Order: sequence, then C-alpha cells, then structure tokens
Amino acid sequence: MIKLVARLLAALIAGAAAGAHADSCFVATGDMALDAQTIRQTAAQMGWTVGNTASLTASGVAKGKVKLYPKGSTKVCLRVDDQEELAVNIQSDSSDAGHAEWRKLPAKRT
Repeated sequence: MIKLVARLLAALIAGAAAGAHADSCFVATGDMALDAQTIRQTAAQMGWTVGNTASLTASGVAKGKVKLYPKGSTKVCLRVDDQEELAVNIQSDSSDAGHAEWRKLPAKRT
C-alpha cells in the first residue's frame, strides 16, 4: 500500500513538472492589438506578466509572418524555458516557411 501511494505521488509530481513546461499556443489573427492582448492573457494564465511593448513586438512579428505566408496559419506559442524564463515561438505552417526558434519574451512571474 505504501509503495502504491509513493508511486502515485511520484507520478503526480512528474506530471506537474511536465505541465509547467508545456506550450500554450494560439493561431495569430494578424491584428497586432488582438494578438498582443492574447499573448498577455495567455502569459497571465501561465502565471506571467508581459508588458505592452513586449507583447506588441511579438505580435508585430506574428503579423509579419501572417502577411508573408498567407496560405498557412501562424501559431504563437509560449512556454517556460530551461532557465525558467518565458519564451515565445512564432511559426507558420506554410510549406515554404523555415523553422522558427524559441526567443525570450521579457516577462515577470506573478
């Protein structure tokens, strides 16, 4: 019985740790103000505060990719990286788009 409880506790802890580094994504609309607001809301749900300038900068990149690759959708993803900082990835699923790298997004934990 004690071994079962220990296994369940270990699984819960591992699941919580894995969930802490999960990506939170949405499809960019190409509207800078709307995407910036969605970035701030998504970050807030993850326990982070992102300023207006940082979210507008990231949404500007998303708008550029929406315009460059109109045939595909563009996903904006946020996650906590290995250094426990918020990171953003803005990737188009268009066949001619390259692979986007994760970039740090200036933010503070709430």
